[in-house]
Amino acid sequence: MVDNSGQLARGGAFTASTSALVATFIFYAVQTAPMHFFHIALPIVLRESGADMTMIALTMIIFLPWSIKIFWAGLVDRYPLGDGTPFRNWVHLHK
Repeated sequence: MVDNSGQLARGGAFTASTSALVATFIFYAVQTAPMHFFHIALPIVLRESGADMTMIALTMIIFLPWSIKIFWAGLVDRYPLGDGTPFRNWVHLHK
């Protein structure tokens, strides 16, 4: 049951804000899963296959776009391309 304030009442169901939080959590979990693979498992696999430590260290360049997204995310939000839809055109640009 949900009362009028949108809060979860005793014995009630998820509210819209609760389901949005769950969706956000799932999105970030799915987003970081490949990152954790490349950060943890890939160096181990490369080392066991005999790769040089320098090459293993260079694989950390994979994280560069994710690390600097705080800087380029503002550009995506601020400058829409084409028809004025900010995100869709940036995605099409990078296909």
